[in-house]
Amino acid sequence: MLDKSFRLTVLDLMDNNIGERGCAWMGQALAEGGNRSLRKLSLDHNPGIGDAGCRALSEGLRSNETLEILGLEFCGVGPSGARSIAQVIYQRTTKLKTVRLMGNKIQRQGFVNLAMGLKRNATVEVLDIGDNEIGEYPPTDTDRLALENVIDCLEGNATLKGLNLDLNFIGSSGFDLLDEQHRKRMRINAMGPRAGCDGPRR
Repeated sequence: MLDKSFRLTVLDLMDNNIGERGCAWMGQALAEGGNRSLRKLSLDHNPGIGDAGCRALSEGLRSNETLEILGLEFCGVGPSGARSIAQVIYQRTTKLKTVRLMGNKIQRQGFVNLAMGLKRNATVEVLDIGDNEIGEYPPTDTDRLALENVIDCLEGNATLKGLNLDLNFIGSSGFDLLDEQHRKRMRINAMGPRAGCDGPRR
């Protein structure tokens, strides 16, 4: 007999060969009018998701008002996928508090896209974009402009508490390109003992 009081709050589908089609179905299930009980969705280690899957999932999440934790670590997400996530967190209806994107390839443009999404976001507390090929070694003027753009976007954000930039070239060497005021602001929003990687990637 079906227990009508059952409410699914956590769904972990790590390493399940999920791709664009699976993400499209999940997006539809989590869109407005669908599931309203899920609080945590983990899709880590599904490299077939990529930008297309991220976009398909995000189409549903843009109208979702209950999900709080989204995990897409090591899912082959690039700058376009990061833009799709940015469009989700840009929505004032979102309840997302933690977004985990470690181990993807969102690169510098994806970082800027996410910052633009956070510009008017009032819910996200933790953004993990460690190991995402952000920036170059040594850091370039373009890296500096990207950092300044991110800082400008986060200027009015009072919610973000943790920003993990570990294992990205735009780390501590990138901070040296900025003035003291900007460096202090970025360190306030950095998680862990360091915010970047100064040497060659592993």
